[in-house]
Amino acid sequence: MHNLFFDKAIYVIYQHYMYMKRLACLFLLLPGAWLWCQTQEYGIDYSEEYLLGANLNSNAGLIGGGFFRYSKQISSKRLHGFSLEIVNVKHPKEVRQSNQVSGNLYILGKRNYLFSIRPSYCQEFLFFSKAKEDGIQIDGIIGLGPSIGIVKPYYIEYDYITSTRVEAYDPAIHKDNFRILGSGGMFTGFGNSTLAGGLHFKAGVSFEYGSFSNGVTGVEAGWMLEAYNRKIPILDIFDGLETFNRRVFSSVYLNIYFGAR
Repeated sequence: MHNLFFDKAIYVIYQHYMYMKRLACLFLLLPGAWLWCQTQEYGIDYSEEYLLGANLNSNAGLIGGGFFRYSKQISSKRLHGFSLEIVNVKHPKEVRQSNQVSGNLYILGKRNYLFSIRPSYCQEFLFFSKAKEDGIQIDGIIGLGPSIGIVKPYYIEYDYITSTRVEAYDPAIHKDNFRILGSGGMFTGFGNSTLAGGLHFKAGVSFEYGSFSNGVTGVEAGWMLEAYNRKIPILDIFDGLETFNRRVFSSVYLNIYFGAR
């Protein structure tokens, strides 16, 4: 018990250290880049921008979710607007396994999905502009807003010898992992979801390219910090030990987008 408590304390301290280290880098680099770009002669030559894209992040799988963003010019080197992002947040220790009989996949010990809905107020700062019909534009982006967490129970198909049932995973009932025949589906039991409230902050750099000035194609890379009003029980056990379910999540992300002006 003492070793488990010590390991958990070290884990929490390390997580807070990483949060502060990333924040320090952002506060040092982004303001300096923004001040430097104010000395340049180029500027934004469009009034509005609409973007749609896919999100990849370190708290999800290959595709974490999607987003929409609308921006409007407020100066020659700055835009502001809003974005809406919907992503699936996973626990870092999730392990996907296969049932030896059915061959179906399931996640060992998973209690809930966490779907995060993130409306944000965003500001964009022009670092480098592209030519009229070619080149790359580089922008710095920051966003802040509420987070609405949809906590949906994780459903499995369980073999009760005489019958099989699709039901929410409960470690007190589903003790034999060999009887878990597979996942019940990501959207099964959405009516039994609960909500969690929170806040999020993100900062990133956008690299936009395209053949025409009214078309938008590019990628955005950055860092996200999100905090909820309670711990989210995503995973129940791992290697026989209680996992460190959290209320604060951090991730690096990559958005791939296209749009118009």
